[in-house]
Amino acid sequence: MLHVIVSYNLTNEPLFLKYFIPQTWFAGRLFLSAMFAMAMAGYPILSRKEDFSTGVLSFASSFRSRKKRQVQHLSPSMSEQARKEEEEQARRKRESRHNRLQQKILVVSLAILAGIAATSAVSSLFLVFPGLVLDNYPLHRPYEIPPLILFLVALFYFYKNRLDKKNDVFYKGIVASILIDAFAELIISYSTASFDTPHNVAHILKDAAYFVNIIGLALSSINYNLRLKESNDSLAEINARLREREKLIRSQYERLKESDKMKNEFINVASHELRTPIQPILSLSALLRPKIRDVHQQELLDVITRNAKRLLRLTEAILDVTKIESQSLTLKKERFDLNDVIINVMDDISLSTGFINKENIKLSYEPQHIILEADKGRIIQVISNLLGVVLT
Repeated sequence: MLHVIVSYNLTNEPLFLKYFIPQTWFAGRLFLSAMFAMAMAGYPILSRKEDFSTGVLSFASSFRSRKKRQVQHLSPSMSEQARKEEEEQARRKRESRHNRLQQKILVVSLAILAGIAATSAVSSLFLVFPGLVLDNYPLHRPYEIPPLILFLVALFYFYKNRLDKKNDVFYKGIVASILIDAFAELIISYSTASFDTPHNVAHILKDAAYFVNIIGLALSSINYNLRLKESNDSLAEINARLREREKLIRSQYERLKESDKMKNEFINVASHELRTPIQPILSLSALLRPKIRDVHQQELLDVITRNAKRLLRLTEAILDVTKIESQSLTLKKERFDLNDVIINVMDDISLSTGFINKENIKLSYEPQHIILEADKGRIIQVISNLLGVVLT
C-alpha cells in the first residue's frame, strides 16, 4: 500500500521513484519469497498433528504411575509391555515438544522477517540501499536475485515434500504462483526505469500470482465443501444401513431366544416323559430279581436294571444342563463327611453291578475325614459319574 500511495503522489519525482520503487518492491518480495520458502521447508512440521491416541496413552501412563505397586506383581511379559508403552509415550511427548518448538521458531522467524521488510519499506522514504540500481550493468536491479533464489528454494521444497501429489487444487495454485513470482523477479531485475516494459510486466505477473492463489484457495474451499457433503451423505447412508442391520440382528436375536425357549421346553417335557417309564422298569426289576433262580436270566435282568439306571442318570443330566443354561439350578448346602459319601458310592457301585466281580476289579480307598459344606446330592452325582466312566 505504501508503495502504491507514494508512487502515485510523487509521479513528478522520477529520481526519487527510481530508488523508492525498487527498494519497496524488494522489501515486499523478500518477505513473500522468504515466507514461501519457510512454509514449504517447514511443511512437515506445520502439517503434523498430534495423534488422538497421545492423550489416551498419557492417561494410561498417569494411571500406571498411580498404580505402580499393583503393576509390580504382574507377569514379566505384562511388565515388559507396560515398559514399552511408557517408552512410546515418552517418545511421543518428546516429538510433540520438538514440533511445538519448531513451530514457535518458524513463527518468530516470520515475525522478524516481517519487521525487516517493513523497516526496509519505511526506510526507502529517506534512505537508499547501496547498489540498489546499477545503470551500467545488464542486471540493473541485483537486489532481486535473493527473492528469486528464495522462490526457487520454495519450489524445490514443494517437490521435495511431494506436495505436487496432493489431490487439492490449492497446492496447484501455490506452485503456479511461485513459478509466476520467480519469473516476475527475473524480468524486473532487468528494469532500467520505473514503468518501463519489464517493470509493468513484472507487476502484472505479481498480480496474476495473487489471483492464482485466490482462485486456488476458492476452488479448494468449494471442493472441500463438496467432499464434505459427499462424506456426510455417505455417513448418513452407512448409518441407515447400520440401523437396518441392527433391526435384523434384533429380530434374529428374538427368534433365537424363542427357539432356545422352545428347545428348553422340549427338553423338559422329553426328560419328564423319559423318567415316567423308567421308574416302573426299575421297580419291577427289583421285584423280579429275588424270584429268578436262573443265573443267566438274573444277568439279563441286571443288564436291564443297569441300563435303566443309566438312562435315568442321562435324563437327570439333561435336566441339570437346562437348569444351568436357564440359571435356575439351586444348590442345597449342608455339612457332611466326604469320607462317608465316597464309601457309600463305592458300596453302591459294588453291589449294583457285577462288572467289578467279573473283571476281578477291587476298589480301594484310604479313609480321610473331610468335612464339606456343599450340595451332598451333587457331590454324590459327581463321584458316581467319575467312577462310572472309569469302570465302563
